[in-house]
Amino acid sequence: GINFENKDLLVISIVAGKTVNDLKDIFGDVKIIRVMPNTPALINEGATALSRSNNVTDYEFNEVKKIFSSIGVVEEIPDNLMNEIIPVNGSMPAFLYYFAKCFIDKAVNDGINYNIAKALCVQGIIGSAKMISDTTKSIDELIKDVCSPKGATLEGLSVLKENNLEDKIETKLTDGLKDIKINKKDNFNDEDLELKAGDHVEHNAYGSGIVVSIQKSVATIAFSNGIGIKKILTTYKGLKKR
Repeated sequence: GINFENKDLLVISIVAGKTVNDLKDIFGDVKIIRVMPNTPALINEGATALSRSNNVTDYEFNEVKKIFSSIGVVEEIPDNLMNEIIPVNGSMPAFLYYFAKCFIDKAVNDGINYNIAKALCVQGIIGSAKMISDTTKSIDELIKDVCSPKGATLEGLSVLKENNLEDKIETKLTDGLKDIKINKKDNFNDEDLELKAGDHVEHNAYGSGIVVSIQKSVATIAFSNGIGIKKILTTYKGLKKR
């Protein structure tokens, strides 16, 4: 099993809402690096935010940074802003997917071929993103460049502004972050489920397994799902004794 008494142990967490201090309450005085990735990492186009506990050395942090840099862009931020970064990179793909879907569906309803609408919309997003990243112009200047006086683009932006899109993003995302901060106070483990080494268990996702060890309420379980995978669980959700 893992020795959580080893203060040189480095724990990498992708759990949203759990601060460095929350994780130290669970794992003890180990080294913590928090990670907020996003799904484009699956195609090496990820945007990942990292934070770390004070006892993580620069060498250790840079080694972890190298791992996530291999699948996209990586930035370090203070741990107290890891919740606030979620809509900026973690949730951003879903927002853009929905935005793209609305425009593609509208084009199809207007009689444009789906594949053509998709190709042009996708390239429009890619090109616009490159304009933001590769030019020296501000985003406001880039918006202005697209909008001819009394044109359709300016009219469309006026509709978004009249419906307070910016305010809705600010308030709704803030509400979502509050929910995460409330949820982070929840216990990781189900206190009604008492486990010990040797217990046979069943997990909703991983199937049947045997508890290898329990340390600081963290379970290491070997699941017999054909490949003998071993999982370290910090939550007992979906888990029951057999």
